[in-house]
Amino acid sequence: MGWIRVKESDHEEILNYFKSSNMSWPFSIKTEILAIYTALLTTIKNGEITIFTDSKSAINQFEQYKKEYSRRKKYKLNQKMVWSNIFFLMEEWNLKVNLIKVKAHDGIWRNEKADKLAKEG
Repeated sequence: MGWIRVKESDHEEILNYFKSSNMSWPFSIKTEILAIYTALLTTIKNGEITIFTDSKSAINQFEQYKKEYSRRKKYKLNQKMVWSNIFFLMEEWNLKVNLIKVKAHDGIWRNEKADKLAKEG
């Protein structure tokens, strides 16, 4: 998995980046969700973070977890433990998180850089 953080006022300047490999979870959706989680772990409290992802599945699961009020039903959702940690961070750190879908392999340099980091893992 991989991600980059760019300067808000200048989307061309990379502030920092992260890359890691995952040995026990072979599904790409799980690594996408972990990338979201690690990005949140490195942000500041009381802020807003926009994450651009090429994973529509991650966005759909995020929205599904967010709108579900029943704890029992949340425990039936896929990757419930990671989503639980993500939403715990959002609540405790007062974070507003926006997930935006970008087209994969379409020459968007920030997405291409994150994909390259993910492959390097």
